[in-house]
Amino acid sequence: MDKIVNEKINNCFLLEVSIKKNNDYSGIDFVDCSLLNDKEKDFDNSFFKGCTFENVQIHNANFRHVEFDESSFSKNTYFRNCDFKSSDFIYNDIENIIFENCSFQNGEWREVSLKKVKFINCNFDSTTINLCKFEQCNFDENSSDSFEGNSKTFNIFFQTELHLSDIKLLETNFGLKGQNKLIKSKERDTTNSLFFEISLLYYSNQLTNSIFINKILEILTYFSTVESRNFQAKIKFVSNIIINLTQNYFSIIQMQYLYQQILLGMQTTTNQLFLLEILKIVTSLGTEINTKINIIDNYIKSIKPIEQDQYNLEFKFDNTYTKDEMRNFLNALSIMLEIQKHYIQIIDCKEGSTWLSIVITTSLTLGVLLKSLNYFLPELTTTVKHTHALYKEVKEFGKTIEVYQEKEAIMKSLQKINTNNLDKILHDTKNNNFLIVEGKATVLIA
Repeated sequence: MDKIVNEKINNCFLLEVSIKKNNDYSGIDFVDCSLLNDKEKDFDNSFFKGCTFENVQIHNANFRHVEFDESSFSKNTYFRNCDFKSSDFIYNDIENIIFENCSFQNGEWREVSLKKVKFINCNFDSTTINLCKFEQCNFDENSSDSFEGNSKTFNIFFQTELHLSDIKLLETNFGLKGQNKLIKSKERDTTNSLFFEISLLYYSNQLTNSIFINKILEILTYFSTVESRNFQAKIKFVSNIIINLTQNYFSIIQMQYLYQQILLGMQTTTNQLFLLEILKIVTSLGTEINTKINIIDNYIKSIKPIEQDQYNLEFKFDNTYTKDEMRNFLNALSIMLEIQKHYIQIIDCKEGSTWLSIVITTSLTLGVLLKSLNYFLPELTTTVKHTHALYKEVKEFGKTIEVYQEKEAIMKSLQKINTNNLDKILHDTKNNNFLIVEGKATVLIA
């Protein structure tokens, strides 16, 4: 076998190096390469462990019985008419690439992270796909049809298009969304009913954050006492669902509540595998809570401490809430603001998509008010009807949250953050119904 001298293959034909069976290309970075010949090229039984494929175009190649462990694929890489039968993709990062007319039959995919990946006319028959994450991916109809089957388990999907002909796939997979009219499953394995219930609720757009919290705590309680078949994969699946869903859609107060409840549940189990995954979950939740708090606190400091004796707020929620539910939300908000609840009065509350008008009749700084609202409402759009200078400051506040550097946020999250106010809210309120307030909302502050 010819030796590959360069560690990075640039601007070259991928196979100017020798093409022979059993070649080991491990550790090679393939960048700006192409293999576009009409004749098939054979990489069967080769090793591509720890490789990088960046802006690579490969057509008409055989990669049967190949190991791609811990390799990354990115930046407009395109595989067309390639055969990956019986090949392994394990611990891979795959982003922004296309597979067209490719076969993955009888292969194994395990703990692969895929983002913005498009599958066109691909074959997944008898492919084992386990504990993978698909984010903003797209499967055409043929690829979707072959993806279904009992060998695809414990995967999560977000903003991914995959057409289901049978909802049986939802028993052991989470995150697919469909129409309100559900497809009937011909047969269903009731042993996975806990997973199926939560996945089906998400699929049919009925899984709110508060329902999710209750269901996931029920699942964790079950696994803390029962060690079922595929226990390790199942508890990892639960962990992946919690971590990914809460990061994207949960408010700080909702995450803090879930964090506390999971910690309480840890005290009753002696299962070491379970405890390790629970530690992973609470560590992730704690880091995310601290990161979001730091992002908000850091930029609240940049707003001048302008204080008013009265604020009028008009909310528009995408979701529908009753007046009592809005009152529970405002009572919790008063604890966060450290004011008596009678200082917040409801002027009007209309159901439908809920419209709420309130007045706060005590002295507060704008920064404290904005901070508290953002703790409760993760998808909030704020407009301040005030002086030009103040409005400009608030607009800048919104922009800085978006561009806040992730590395800085993570480093600050390692510092201890004071969550006393959050804990006080969860302790002092007689019920936690305010946790149901979620989703997109707008507020006009005057």
